[in-house]
Amino acid sequence: LDLALDRCAAEPACNRAYPRLEATLTKLLADLRAKPAQVRLADGTRADLDDERFMSAFVLERLGHPQGVATIPEIVFQVRDKNYTRIAPELAGPPPPSPTPGAAPPNNGDGVYNTVICAEEAPYTTASKIAARGMSVPAAFRPYVEEGRLELCADWKVAAAPAVANQAVSSDIPVLLLSGSLDPVTPPTWAKAALASLPKGQAIELPGLSHITFGDECVRGLINGFLANPTAAANPACLGMLTALPFKIER
Repeated sequence: LDLALDRCAAEPACNRAYPRLEATLTKLLADLRAKPAQVRLADGTRADLDDERFMSAFVLERLGHPQGVATIPEIVFQVRDKNYTRIAPELAGPPPPSPTPGAAPPNNGDGVYNTVICAEEAPYTTASKIAARGMSVPAAFRPYVEEGRLELCADWKVAAAPAVANQAVSSDIPVLLLSGSLDPVTPPTWAKAALASLPKGQAIELPGLSHITFGDECVRGLINGFLANPTAAANPACLGMLTALPFKIER
């Protein structure tokens, strides 16, 4: 989020359209916390929009892909101006699918994700450690990135994985680590840290990409080149094809 806000401030067109973006977002969150907005939906009903819902659905969720990041400034300013045209369809959500007799339930990875986190991560940290790391987040944004997984794991009832699951992988097998520069889930700093125990590893930061990178042509080329010759230095010449972050300016 810091990277996206700073990029907008540094980009003349974005900064002109959305001046003082971080301060505007901070005040908007405070206003929504004090008095949630009433957003009129297409069917005539209304939906509450408080600070937590706005931050989760329209800011943090968008950090996962560049197209989403590009819309954050405009959404912040629209909601500040009480213009809910863009967000109303998302608040309404898609209609629930009609059940098909005998069909499998819709795919949902939350159960698998929770099981892995509760077995491999939660047993090897504490609430105080998480809170200490959270102090590095600006105070205005801290409430929205607090991790509540430990409370969930207390009820999830899965056995802790062996301690080795929480240790760095040490291997001399060639490894290619690809990280989007905007990735809020597995940021480039994690890949660089992993290299400490991967002597034949290579880490490449992909400008302007986020958490899901495999669909990019440059990324596919890097992967194919690595698979063809894992011990050769990766050729990141195609990184010039990637752009830092094209904000979508609508004013």
